[in-house]
Amino acid sequence: MKQQRQRIILLLDMDCFYAQCETVRLGLPQSLPLCLIQWNSVLAVNYPARDKFDIRRMDSLQVVREKSLRRLTDDDDENNDNNNNSSDDGGNKKTDGSVEEGCVCIHLPVMKVNDNLNQQPDNNNEQDYNDNLNNTISAYNTEFKQPPHIQHKMYLNERNVMRSPSEGKANLDRYRLASARIFGLIDDTLGELLAGVATDDCGHGNAAEENRGERKIGYVLERASIDELFIDVTEFCYDILERERLKNNNKKNEECCKEMIDVEVNENHINDHDSSDDGIEAAAADIDDTKQKIEREEFQRHCLIDSITSLKESVVCHQNRIPPSHIQQHGIKPNDSDDDDDAKALQIGCHIAHTIRRVVFQTLGFTLSSGISTSKLVAKLAASYGKPNGQAVIYPEAIPYVMDETEIRKARMLGGKLGKKVASLLPPELATDKKKATLGCVARLLTLDDLVSGLGEENGRWVFDACRGIEHEEVKSTLKVLPKSITAFKSFPKVSYPELEKWTALLARDVMKRVQLDNNRNNRIPRAVTVGYTMKPGGSWIGKTFRLPFPTDREFDSRVQRLVDNTRKVLTERGEKSFIRIGFSAIDFVVRPKTGIDSFFAQQEKDTTPSKRQRDGVRGTPPAQPKDANNESTRARLKARLKQDQQQKEECGIQGWLAKVDSAEVSTEAGVEET
Repeated sequence: MKQQRQRIILLLDMDCFYAQCETVRLGLPQSLPLCLIQWNSVLAVNYPARDKFDIRRMDSLQVVREKSLRRLTDDDDENNDNNNNSSDDGGNKKTDGSVEEGCVCIHLPVMKVNDNLNQQPDNNNEQDYNDNLNNTISAYNTEFKQPPHIQHKMYLNERNVMRSPSEGKANLDRYRLASARIFGLIDDTLGELLAGVATDDCGHGNAAEENRGERKIGYVLERASIDELFIDVTEFCYDILERERLKNNNKKNEECCKEMIDVEVNENHINDHDSSDDGIEAAAADIDDTKQKIEREEFQRHCLIDSITSLKESVVCHQNRIPPSHIQQHGIKPNDSDDDDDAKALQIGCHIAHTIRRVVFQTLGFTLSSGISTSKLVAKLAASYGKPNGQAVIYPEAIPYVMDETEIRKARMLGGKLGKKVASLLPPELATDKKKATLGCVARLLTLDDLVSGLGEENGRWVFDACRGIEHEEVKSTLKVLPKSITAFKSFPKVSYPELEKWTALLARDVMKRVQLDNNRNNRIPRAVTVGYTMKPGGSWIGKTFRLPFPTDREFDSRVQRLVDNTRKVLTERGEKSFIRIGFSAIDFVVRPKTGIDSFFAQQEKDTTPSKRQRDGVRGTPPAQPKDANNESTRARLKARLKQDQQQKEECGIQGWLAKVDSAEVSTEAGVEET
């Protein structure tokens, strides 16, 4: 009986993402030691800075300078006999030829208080502004693809320049933009290369289905964070194997499968078009489609063979534990087992990861690391073996050995409180040593009952499977899922009104600008804003929130000011005095008509403004009831009235009943006149 096939999961991780963004933006060599600073702390550091100067995240600026100076002094002492070689070590040479003093520090972008550059553009330029921001590629090119002389000028102006928290708030828009561009390129690349159609019995694509646009998408993308992406390519990998098997079973199909798509692009079809611009554009579009089809067919046709090369360029974790036949695959054989199919599928997964990494680097200049395995948890562990700028694969046979050397806190979902709780269940001599407290130890020393008793039913069973490399969580298609909130916040030592006003204005402007961009791109608008703030009275932290309606004023500045005013009003009414943190979060998004954001807010304002009749106290016309509801209600009233009349007739006779009807009509008319 055929066993269930293994999943093929890829984890793509951008190397030192924030620091790499600055390296690419400023046109710097990848070998240049660089760290990204926020105020007086290292936020991100690239591998050259780690390796050469031992700089780590959260190091202070003073520590960075001391480590750089210490290493450069040691280098000078070692090369004292040959001064000409000391200036070209570790990529520390500036582009102008002089010697760089240690690690380069670039500060995070800062949105300044009362900075006119952050103002909303005039309405006259709104269309150009929106067109540029709506197009992610154009916005990315503007930020990251400046000419070399402009990049060099920016580098000279920004290197080793420190900022103060009092200047404003950190702005991460640059990195969100780079992330969106990279993920979009990956999605486009997979769509072009992995998209296919249902195969017929001969192993060929069904042309009729392809013409109808019923193309199979053999992958799923899930955005794990700003710099991580899971990809499930199970369907595509096994489809390739099935296609190869069908081709081998029918030799006649071998000739058909080797046929190339007609590269000559049907000259008669082109000649049928007239010489107008429309005809030329249509022909050019046909040529582009044909090129994409050729590239896709080439990639899929040679995928299994090329995957052997990609596997050789990957780190195979605990290779000595894996059967040699699984690593030295050369095609489909009639007597292949299910395990052989799983190994070949992982091999194809390596080729897909290698292709994505190559395309991203050649197109955008970013390096990625990748992990390939049979679950999300193990694929993420595999990526750490391939860093930096490489990839690694973990076969099922190697999983127990990987778990033996993986610290509990390094595993996905176990880096926080849950991981600490799991470690506390181990014997004391292991629980206190992070390097000895591994997932393998948990698998060997703790039973399912131990884990359920200490962690609860759900967490206990999950940890029991996870420490054995078993995880059933699916890769969910979230790449194009929109965020549920847009948030901006600021922390400070301690502020109160009126000083707090400038910070709420800055945060409100940031949120409004990002909401407008989201509105233009995604055709939606928030209905509410959550205001969160933190105080520290008496040394203990207290966090509170309240909710406000999202401002619907037509003008951008008016919306900002209304949010600031409403926030001040609530905080003042609550009697809050001082704050150490405050932020806004736009939430509860709804789809809007495809009109400009200003006209949308104008309509909202109109809808929420009372009419003249309402202001004058005149009751408006009640909303019309549905026709069916009216008919049903009328029938019920008539039926009740007839029943009542019949009872009255029986009780007092016809004359008495007529007298009651007359008196009822008179009283009704009097009531109407009085109203």
